[in-house]
Amino acid sequence: MDPDEIAELAAGLRARLLAYLRQAIPGFDGCTDLVLADLGYSGSVQKALRRIFDLEGIEIRLHGAYLMSLDDAFDDVAERDSAEGFISDLVVTPISSAC
Repeated sequence: MDPDEIAELAAGLRARLLAYLRQAIPGFDGCTDLVLADLGYSGSVQKALRRIFDLEGIEIRLHGAYLMSLDDAFDDVAERDSAEGFISDLVVTPISSAC
């Protein structure tokens, strides 16, 4: 695949995702903040949505609420966004929580 084909596919995926969000969230285009609830770990969905929103010029702030968070993985969350873990890996490591 050449770079133009990849860019075209990515644009189509973004458009379909945004169409889904607009259908699933009444008033999506008027939202100022969106809260994501996730089992968590590193915020990959939140970070991917931020990139999509930035590319599409959508000003919604994203706030992630995670069951368990790998806290240093959130160092690069956009300044206007937030992320909080109910259980921090600084308190309970994945290995000790399985015991």
